[in-house]
Amino acid sequence: MNSELAQIGRIPRAICIALIVWGLGGTFAAMIWARFYLLRLPVFAGLLLSVVAPVLALSFYSYHLYLRTLDKFKRHAMEMGDSFSSTLSTLALAIDASDIRTHGHTHLVQKYSRAIAEAMKLDRTEIKAIASAALLHDIGKLAIPGYILTKRDSLTREETRKFRMHPQLGADIISNIKFPFPVADSILAHHERFDGTGYPKGLTGSEIPIGARVIAVADAFDGYVSDRIESRDTLEGAMRLVREGSGTAFDPEVVRVWESIYGEVVVWSTDTSIAKIPFQQAKSELEVLESLGQSIEGITAVPGIFFAARTRITKSIPGSTVAIERGEREGIPVVFGGKVIATISIERPSAPINEDELRVANAVATKIAPALNNALAIEEARREATVDKLTGLPNRRAFELASASLNRQHFSIVLVDVNSFKAVNDNFGHNTGDATLVRIAAHLRAAFHDAQLTCRLGGDEFLVLSFATRRNLRSQIGRFRRMVEWDPAHESYSRLLFSVSCGVASIPVDANNVEQAFQCADERMYAIKARIKRFSRRKRGSRPAQSPARKAHKREVQVSHSTVTVPK
Repeated sequence: MNSELAQIGRIPRAICIALIVWGLGGTFAAMIWARFYLLRLPVFAGLLLSVVAPVLALSFYSYHLYLRTLDKFKRHAMEMGDSFSSTLSTLALAIDASDIRTHGHTHLVQKYSRAIAEAMKLDRTEIKAIASAALLHDIGKLAIPGYILTKRDSLTREETRKFRMHPQLGADIISNIKFPFPVADSILAHHERFDGTGYPKGLTGSEIPIGARVIAVADAFDGYVSDRIESRDTLEGAMRLVREGSGTAFDPEVVRVWESIYGEVVVWSTDTSIAKIPFQQAKSELEVLESLGQSIEGITAVPGIFFAARTRITKSIPGSTVAIERGEREGIPVVFGGKVIATISIERPSAPINEDELRVANAVATKIAPALNNALAIEEARREATVDKLTGLPNRRAFELASASLNRQHFSIVLVDVNSFKAVNDNFGHNTGDATLVRIAAHLRAAFHDAQLTCRLGGDEFLVLSFATRRNLRSQIGRFRRMVEWDPAHESYSRLLFSVSCGVASIPVDANNVEQAFQCADERMYAIKARIKRFSRRKRGSRPAQSPARKAHKREVQVSHSTVTVPK
């Protein structure tokens, strides 16, 4: 730009040089030509003709050259101005994006500040300076941590200290931009109060730049309105807030001017759903994912991860209902290692889910996938740690966990031991012995169908934890013994005196706690086991004939036999 101005300045000098050279040569030539060939004109006329004509020609040429250069300079200046305005607008969008709850705030503050400045009859330069400062008044927030700007609870003392740094940070940022009018001072002082209790410098009255005093009123007014429903009551409440701060927080003259014009300046948007700019959407998604990451950090339970994900999606998609289920279903898949481990379903009857909302949901699905896979693996490991792999029943660990949760409750324990099981293994092999345990587990489930817990303690010992009455328990024990003894698959074990022994103990009838009840049931079981052994010795080798009722029950057991599978 400076070089072009220099070129414009050199134009008169070029004209002078051309005039001198052209004038001298032209004068000499014109004098000879006019003297001898044009009616023998006087020397004065020839001299006048030879001087005036080149001057007029060169003046016309230089004038057009000057206009072309000036027009080029004006176009360049306009382009630079447009570029400057575009830069300011981009900075304003970046400021808005730093806090998604105040979208459009900077432009509204600029609009209100410009209107106040014009109503106060300030000069054109001051109006431009105030408008630019209003647009960038919160630029310092770009250097404030996002969690402070979006925090809904009260700020801590340290967080407040960091937040109050944004006017100084904003002024430092703006000081690096060459404005044609003062802007940084207004940005630095826009949180000063008229009574001197503001920050960062505690200025009072006229010490505060006029631009900062104007911006303070516009900022407070829009801050009140933006958090509330668009209505006449909201406008009156905002104006009442500003009026109450007159003389303390705000300049009374600025308040008076704004009160006289705000009704004409403030216009509600007809479209209440203001679309977010792309990087605002990205920032919103990042904040959702950051919040979600903090929520699921350290959580190893599947329900906890599901709850955190549902909460974040529901907040991001207002009016929606979110459900997360394990496995592959219809909805948004949660994929880990190429496998769908869960599915997110979102419904909103009031309006369809748009692309931006779906993108947030997909981002959440991607975010929770590793943690959810880890939680599922831990859950499976815990389940396997409490399940007997041979029979599929819970194991001793499961009984210990269950009993710990039954403090001060009334229940019964049934201990079961398989008689002559070692003989089955010795005579028929361990595979047959395993199959026998699987069948006993199936009979145990069927006989004690209402039990709180049915488990295998280890080897050939089983346990039932039940809330049933003693009478019902005795009936269930009798049925279970018949199911085992009359099972057709166990018929070949009859010569081994194959059977089961059961011992029962109840809390608080027989014991005061689980350990005492377990010991009591164990003693009773082995007492019964000893009686069976003594009886078996007397009856060894004999087996009574089956009654019709026994045969009928045997057929019932045979049906059960067809549903039992033995794991490899």
